[in-house]
Amino acid sequence: MEALFGGSFDPVHVGHLVAAEAAGEALDARVRFLPARVQPFKRAAHGASPEQRAAMLDLAVAGNPRLAVERIELTLPAPSYTVRTLPPGTRSTRSPRWRTW
Repeated sequence: MEALFGGSFDPVHVGHLVAAEAAGEALDARVRFLPARVQPFKRAAHGASPEQRAAMLDLAVAGNPRLAVERIELTLPAPSYTVRTLPPGTRSTRSPRWRTW
């Protein structure tokens, strides 16, 4: 099973990592961070670009096989909404089950 953890992650911090690790353990799942291209409720608040936020996530999850970064929202129109993300994301993975929170 794979779980998706969406957000702006601007910046990513230890709380994000602890929550993802706990969810992954509880669900027995691999957790993919899903950085929003433009978070609809924080449009003017981003300090880093979407690519920079994804790169920060890459560094934060490096070496942890349970955690990964999924960049699909960076390729979709802004703002980022889960309802638009999940259908393409589901088609792009081999995993039949996704969990989101």
